[in-house]
Amino acid sequence: MKLGLQFLAQLSELDVDWLLAAGIPEVLPAGAVLIEKGQRDSDLILLLDGEARVFDPESGREFALIEQGELLGEISFIDKKGATATVMTTSPSRVFRLPNTRLDEKLARDPVFAGRFYRMLAGFLSGRLRGLVSDDDPLAPRSGQPDGSEVVARARLDRLLYRMQRRSDVVLNGQDLTLEQVVEVAFARRPVTVSEAAEARLAASRAVVDALAGSDRPVYGLNTGLGALRSFRVTPEDAASFQHKILLSHAVGIPPDYPPHVSRAIMLARLNGMARGGAGVSPAVFHRLLQLLNRDIVPVIPRRGSVGMADLAPLAHMSLPLVGEGEVWYRGQRMPAAAALASAGLAPIALGPKDGVSLVSANSAATGHGALVLARMIKLLSHADLAAALSIDAFLANPSPLDERLITVRPHQGQVLTTMRLRALLEGSSCHDPRFRRSLQDPISFRCIPHVHGPCQETLAVARRVVEMELNSTTDNPVVLPEVGDIVSNGNFHPAGLALAFETLSLSIAHLASIAASRTLRLNDPAMTGLPAQLIARPGLNSGLGVLQKTVTMLNAQVRYLAAPASLDFMPVAGSIEDHSTMATTVVGKLEDQIEAAEQILSIEMLTAAQAIDLREGTTLGRGTRAAYDRLREAVPFMAEDRNVSLDVATVCRLVRDGSLLSAVAGETASLLSDDRLVTAM
Repeated sequence: MKLGLQFLAQLSELDVDWLLAAGIPEVLPAGAVLIEKGQRDSDLILLLDGEARVFDPESGREFALIEQGELLGEISFIDKKGATATVMTTSPSRVFRLPNTRLDEKLARDPVFAGRFYRMLAGFLSGRLRGLVSDDDPLAPRSGQPDGSEVVARARLDRLLYRMQRRSDVVLNGQDLTLEQVVEVAFARRPVTVSEAAEARLAASRAVVDALAGSDRPVYGLNTGLGALRSFRVTPEDAASFQHKILLSHAVGIPPDYPPHVSRAIMLARLNGMARGGAGVSPAVFHRLLQLLNRDIVPVIPRRGSVGMADLAPLAHMSLPLVGEGEVWYRGQRMPAAAALASAGLAPIALGPKDGVSLVSANSAATGHGALVLARMIKLLSHADLAAALSIDAFLANPSPLDERLITVRPHQGQVLTTMRLRALLEGSSCHDPRFRRSLQDPISFRCIPHVHGPCQETLAVARRVVEMELNSTTDNPVVLPEVGDIVSNGNFHPAGLALAFETLSLSIAHLASIAASRTLRLNDPAMTGLPAQLIARPGLNSGLGVLQKTVTMLNAQVRYLAAPASLDFMPVAGSIEDHSTMATTVVGKLEDQIEAAEQILSIEMLTAAQAIDLREGTTLGRGTRAAYDRLREAVPFMAEDRNVSLDVATVCRLVRDGSLLSAVAGETASLLSDDRLVTAM
């Protein structure tokens, strides 16, 4: 495996997020110098595509021609001598440049990352040395299928390439759909197209279906019934009617319905799954669903009806408009699908063999909706760090838990990330000035912020990996294998990994909400803060923000009861042949409900912190907290007398949900921000 791919394979998901924020994508012409002979402190450069040559400019001697996936400048991080050769592009190329100053800082402050980085370099240099002394290295990579680490590395390479795209459309190939692309299609209605390779796979898979459709061999869902009716045979004469009836019989969902942006995400997830080729769907049916998505004819999909073992009911409702059934959102109106199709100049499409099964037999509802929920959670965690920093300034908390020296004592990556974010937000704050220090040791809700927020970051990173794998996997049953001309029953419809990842996030967010609620209550306690009771002048006549304690407590209780696992609450169905399930769509949905309540808790915390800051005279805010405070005060003034507090909470919630506070802070502490595409698109 090339060094650049080895580097990407060694990274954790948190490392990848850092890499995306710290690196600089560049598009270069042929003849661009990447590294010059004699240059010291080279940047680390990953060649995303194109070619470059390594040569001695004085003698003209050529050392190597390098291609996609190679890493350059790595020796600069082992010794500080000048480069021994020049590296120049020989064709138009795209590179991802990681400035050596940013990498040096990361290596110094994150020992876990540093260990992986230097282990990767040691392994590569050892392999290079073995190659020099032996032609038969037992550790050398062999040809054949890539191993798991290379699959992960190439997926990450795709993420880097995606950030450099200048296309206006999202191109589906079944292999590299990202969280960001799902967000952009769902919210910004970015157009979607299909790659030539995916078109070829669709055709090849369909040929297998057509070949087996007329055979006597029983194939599940092609010429047999489904579930408990699997032993019943379907004749060729009834094949088309059977597939149509699959949509009707499985459309058993009940309200509430997904909002249109979630339905778009579900459509995109199903289309990308089918683009891998394993579904065997008719190309005409595939392109009609794609056409509906691009024309914004969005199916009305009920949220309730799936037990999380292929989202049969939601996907049946998604598919009904293809045959002129069901309801859609079109031009801002909810209407019968038949009317929308007629208005758009489209006719219902006829389903062929296996088309009905191909449309509904996948986990696209949980996966598409899950991608959007994860994007919202990424923003939530950034706001959680911001709210905590505002509370630290408002409380004048002791910053000793953020001491940089503590990072090496317990170097969990999420904890390190949160600590560095809080340090950046609080740079220049009076909390660092011993003259203002009020306590040797503060309540745990202030003292242990990185120890709660950090694990949430790590759990989120795992969930993102699972969701992006699901987005780019074949979860059909049965699955078409065009390479061998077969259709095979399987268990890939079982999304236990997704359900468990989201259940863990549910527990994580319960801790996040609880610690934020506790900080809010402490800020209202005059014995803790030294500020007026309930943060208002003339308490007694005024109640100030004190009554919000009840709202925070209720919201925290809501988050906590939603943390109870839903994935264990299943019963055998379909004549007990389906005797295990995950409730994945319910698990994803309850996490979104938790996030909504947590956003409100954080909004109340920031509102409370801003009020406390105004009442505390003579102190200075940090660089990041000052930017957030100023933006918040533009929208919500200081409370001198009692007023309708619910309006203030609603205003701050809007700032949280539209990303305004994070955008205000970005200029001061860019390291705080989530991916800017997620912040601005949602």
